[in-house]
Amino acid sequence: IFNIALVEGATGRSCADASTLAPMTLDALHTAKKILFEPGAEPLPASPCANSALNLERAFWYRFTATTPTMAMVISFDHVEYPGVEYFSGACGALVSLGCYQHTGGGRNVRYPLTGLQPGTEYVLRIWGADVNAWSTPLLLEGPVNDHISGAIPVPTDASPNSWPLSAQQYTYAASPSFPAWCSSGSPDDDLWYYRVVDATTMSLTATFFNGYFDETPTLMNRPLLEAYGTYSTDPAVLEEALLGCNSANYPVLQLSNLTVGDTVYFRVFSANSGPQSTIGFVVFDPAFNNDEPAGAMAVDFTNSPSFFFNTTGATGTMSAAHCTAPESADDDIWFRFTAQAGPGRIIVFD
Repeated sequence: IFNIALVEGATGRSCADASTLAPMTLDALHTAKKILFEPGAEPLPASPCANSALNLERAFWYRFTATTPTMAMVISFDHVEYPGVEYFSGACGALVSLGCYQHTGGGRNVRYPLTGLQPGTEYVLRIWGADVNAWSTPLLLEGPVNDHISGAIPVPTDASPNSWPLSAQQYTYAASPSFPAWCSSGSPDDDLWYYRVVDATTMSLTATFFNGYFDETPTLMNRPLLEAYGTYSTDPAVLEEALLGCNSANYPVLQLSNLTVGDTVYFRVFSANSGPQSTIGFVVFDPAFNNDEPAGAMAVDFTNSPSFFFNTTGATGTMSAAHCTAPESADDDIWFRFTAQAGPGRIIVFD
C-alpha cells in the first residue's frame, strides 16, 4: 500500500497571499491537500511561540471564516520537528495574535483549539515547522455539535449485534468541558454527549478512539471513559443525582441494569487523558445475542478492519484449552465461525 499526491505550486507564503482554508468534515479527509515546507515564507510578525525565526521562514499562511465559536487546527507532519500554529484577527500589516502553540519536542502533530471566534468573521492563521522538505496536511475542523448535553446525538450503532460501526465519525477536537468527572478518573476537558433509547432492562456498551486520519486501516487507540445519566438536565447537580454508572480504563464495558424500556439514557464520553482524541466508535452489545456455546457461534466475514467487539463477562467454559499453549484458562470462552476461501487467511484478536 502506498500514497500518491499531486501537489500544486507553493501559495500562501505570505499573509497577503494566504490561501483559503475551508472547514473539513471527517468523511472528506481524502480531499485534504498536502503542502511541502520550503524556505521563502514571510517571517513577520514574530511569534511568541516560535523558537526560531527560521521556522517562520517555512510557514504557510491561510485565511478562514469561522463557522462555530470554537474550531480546531489539526496538522499532521511526516517528519517535521517543532511544528507550530498561530491565528490572528485583523488585516495583513495590522494582525492581532489571538493565540499560538508550538510543539516543544520532536512531535509531528499539532492539535490546537481556536477559541473565541465569531461565526461569519474572517481570520488569518499560519503554520510552520523546523524541517525543510517536510510534508504536512492541515485540517480545519468545526466544533462538534454534541459538545453539550443539549446537542446530544444518538449512540451511533448499526443493526448487527456487537458490530463495529466504522461509519460513525466523531472527534473531541474543539470540544469544551461540561463539569468535573463524578466517578471516573479521566480528564473531561473535551467531553461529548450521546443518548440511547432503552430497548431492554439491561444495556452494555463500550467505545474506542480511532486515529483514522489518512490511514488505510484505522489504528486502535485508548478507550474513552463513559458516564451514563438517567435524565436530561443542564444542571450538573441534577445529573450527579441521576448518575447510573461509569466505566473505567481497566473495565471499559459500561454495564447498566434495572432500566425501564422507553426511557432515554444520556452518555458523556471523554478521554482518560487531558487533550483531544480523533474519531470515536461505539459498540452496543446485544443482550439477546449469545455465542457462549458453539451452537451460537458468530459468523465472521473476511475484512481489513476490526469487525466485532465482544464482552466475555458472564460467559462460561465450554472445553479445556490444554491442547493449546495459551497461558489463560478457557473459563469464559465465546465462539465464532467463518467460511473458508481459497488461499491462506489470518485471525486477529486483540483487546
